[in-house]
Amino acid sequence: EIREQMEQEERSRAIQQAMEMLQTTETNTVESMMEKSADNGADVHFTNLDLPNLRGGGPPLLQNANITFSRGRRYGLMGRNGCGKTTFLTFMASRQMEGAVPKHMNMVLVRQEIMGNKWTAVETVLKSDVKRES
Repeated sequence: EIREQMEQEERSRAIQQAMEMLQTTETNTVESMMEKSADNGADVHFTNLDLPNLRGGGPPLLQNANITFSRGRRYGLMGRNGCGKTTFLTFMASRQMEGAVPKHMNMVLVRQEIMGNKWTAVETVLKSDVKRES
């Protein structure tokens, strides 16, 4: 119930952010571009992060955790089903911690549900690479 509410709020925020990005008519002066560039260049920091288990009954997903995502790096989030990967991504995308994500950094979470088929995992990954097929 709480998880569904968070997911619905996250979807609404993502749609609103996307619409705002499309409607932005800000003039890109050299100063504003430099300011945005400097802010986007910052790392993403979460300090003393507590993230409850939204499925109920289990231990918290994170307790007093410190996490840094460094600029220019790529990260993967892996874990078994139901361990909290989507909850963590939803939390990050919702910007619930003041100052953790630089204000000019665009962060949108797009959910993708893939229907089952006969492809192997490798075939699925290769077929998702649009450049490879074109």
